[in-house]
Amino acid sequence: MPDLTYGDQVQPLAPKTSLTADLRKEWRESFGTIFAAGNLTYVGSRYFGSVNAPELLAPGYAQGNLSAGYNTPDGKLGFILSVKNITNKVILEDAFDVTSSGGYTEYNVAPPRWYSLAVRYNF
Repeated sequence: MPDLTYGDQVQPLAPKTSLTADLRKEWRESFGTIFAAGNLTYVGSRYFGSVNAPELLAPGYAQGNLSAGYNTPDGKLGFILSVKNITNKVILEDAFDVTSSGGYTEYNVAPPRWYSLAVRYNF
C-alpha cells in the first residue's frame, strides 16, 4: 500500500488559471483591407514535474502580441507586421530537474520580443 507521500501533488503543466483574449478590427476600403489585431495571454503558476519540487515551479505570466496588415482588394497580395512578447518579459517555458545526476535544474525560456514581416502572394 502506498504511503501517499506524494498524494497531494498538483498535475504538471496545469495552471489553475489560464486566459486568452483576442481583438481584431478590419477596415475595408477601395484600395484594400487594413487590419489591426492584439492578443493577450495569461497563464498562472504551474509545476513542470509530477513531483512538485520548488525548483520546478514556474511563476505566472502575461504575454501580449500585436499585428497590423494590409491586403489588396483582389486578395492576391498581403502584408503582416507582427510583434510578439511586446513587453519583452522573460517567460519560463520548461524546467528539467537533474539534481540527482548533476545537482542543477535546467531552464528553458521563451524567445524575447521579436518582430516579423510576412508577405503573402496568392497565385
